[in-house]
Amino acid sequence: MTTEPPAASAWPRLARTGLDRLGRHLEQQYGITVTAITELDLGVFRVDRARGSSARGSSARASSAQGGSWVARVFPAARPSAAAYGDADVLRFAASRDFPAERLAHPEPVSTLDDQAVLVTEHVAGVRGDQRRELIRSLGGLHRLGQLAADLHALPAPAPAVTSSLPASTAGLPASTPGVTAGLPAPAPGVTAGLPASAIAPGASADRPGGAWHHVADGPPAAEIAAARQQLDAARSLVPPGELAGYDALRAGLERAEDCAGLPEALIHPDFVLANVIASPQRGMVLVDWAGSGRGPRLWSLAFLLFSVGYVGPTRADRVAAGYRSVLRPEPEELDRLAAAVRTRPLIFSVWRFCNGSQGPDAAAADAARTAALADTIAARARAILAT
Repeated sequence: MTTEPPAASAWPRLARTGLDRLGRHLEQQYGITVTAITELDLGVFRVDRARGSSARGSSARASSAQGGSWVARVFPAARPSAAAYGDADVLRFAASRDFPAERLAHPEPVSTLDDQAVLVTEHVAGVRGDQRRELIRSLGGLHRLGQLAADLHALPAPAPAVTSSLPASTAGLPASTPGVTAGLPAPAPGVTAGLPASAIAPGASADRPGGAWHHVADGPPAAEIAAARQQLDAARSLVPPGELAGYDALRAGLERAEDCAGLPEALIHPDFVLANVIASPQRGMVLVDWAGSGRGPRLWSLAFLLFSVGYVGPTRADRVAAGYRSVLRPEPEELDRLAAAVRTRPLIFSVWRFCNGSQGPDAAAADAARTAALADTIAARARAILAT
């Protein structure tokens, strides 16, 4: 199972340019000496620095790690640079709350290469293979992963009276969802109740005006659904005459997709999955790849975490649900919409596979039906745990 869209060759808007100049760009931007660059993922690079190569203008903390490796994320030009600054604000906020996330590599972590935003963070050294599995297990495993997801969703939001210090050009960001009341049942001892969407000010973080809580998550969920629908419509002419039923099934699935509108919002990581956890002997379980994080429906993030773990075996999701429930109690409406939320992102992946030509519409629709059945099983088990 993949948590990424198709490769850049199939999606031109994801293409990056000038990557051969990335090392020189970072040297000029930060006054460091780059000794090696290794591609880790699409647009993601490990940047090794010469020992004694402290970044120009870096903080005392960054300077103390002289020669330490960085990670540079080069975003496609189609992604606004403001989104990368938002990613940086989220990471600053996570650091201020001591949440186990990757840390920014420099006080000014965003630069521009060929109209593409570049974000630099510190590389987290981790163990792999059997060592990774054993270390994650010793740190609490999937139960702890569920707790971390809830810990992120429970980070405090500012009071609604806090106003934004961002320029007026950002005023078009969505406001908090209307019609959601703040009357929640009292939480059990030691369990934090979820904040409704209306309780999270669209303006600013209490720690950083115009920061993490103003930044709206890039894709989830309505934007991802709308993009999948648009891509599916554009591919209509490619459907063979004998496979219209599969195409129609995909289209009907998108019409029923769960956008989590009006549900409690929190600071979310859109790909909060085990694959984005680095097992570090020094720092424990560290979550990386925060691109696209921000304010959004917490159910969207939880639903995909449950599916990503339960895809291997539905009982595995039980441990994630138990860990999450030990910190947060989902609201009744979140529980009611859990199954539809768990089904939605796998459906979007099926649409992607058809649209990029890796599957025909009938095969994609069949895969979507199979994953929907699995999602329902995962959601039913998780709901029983989360509702206790």
